[in-house]
Amino acid sequence: MSGANLGVVEGAMRSIEKVHTYIGHGMDDVIDVSLDLAEAESDSNQLAELQQVMLDYAKMEQDLRVFTQAVDNVKTQIRHADPNDVPDMEKLLDAQLKDLEKQNSDDPEILQRHEKVKELKEKLWECQNPGENMPSQATEQTLGEDEDFVMTQAEIVTKCPITQQEMKDPVKNKLCSHNYEREAITAMLKNRRSMKCPVSGCSNNRHVQNKDLEDNKDLKKYIERKNRMAAKNKRPKKGSK
Repeated sequence: MSGANLGVVEGAMRSIEKVHTYIGHGMDDVIDVSLDLAEAESDSNQLAELQQVMLDYAKMEQDLRVFTQAVDNVKTQIRHADPNDVPDMEKLLDAQLKDLEKQNSDDPEILQRHEKVKELKEKLWECQNPGENMPSQATEQTLGEDEDFVMTQAEIVTKCPITQQEMKDPVKNKLCSHNYEREAITAMLKNRRSMKCPVSGCSNNRHVQNKDLEDNKDLKKYIERKNRMAAKNKRPKKGSK
């Protein structure tokens, strides 16, 4: 394969990376819309359809990962091939795809273990059953050594370590991942020449700076949803006296 052809392949791979990013955005949108429907107590069929959309996204991501790996393998073979006897790229790619597809089972359980699929299930449970542990957390068998750990509702800290009040506009310290109320941490930084993370026992020894703080939009949305559900549960049910 010539250098020019390799350049074309590299360009195509960059496009695939963009598609992968779009899939990630689509998964996040599915979670947001599903939670909105759950809060509105919409038809369960709509939620089921969105869960299937999430599985479709997971399958698309899996297919992209397989194709990307196949292309990388072919590029490596081409680069190490005899310049006078360069193999046919299409045949190599076809062989690689068939081999990788055999290794990547179509078992639906694999898609069910996708990080975003699990996140959707977890958040829907939290929304529909506030304060209760998801049953599968206690009964589900270990799914693999590299299984991602998903925080439960009880483990998500929503109080500011400075004010000890529920946060409304949380910002995250990129150095240690602790969260603070924006107004509180900003005031502390203005009044002190230097300060370390105010969370007791934090292992980060570097001083907190404004450049290390970033919006924690996910936590903010979580807090807003939790408060809406709490307010909703306090309302008297229809028919009650």
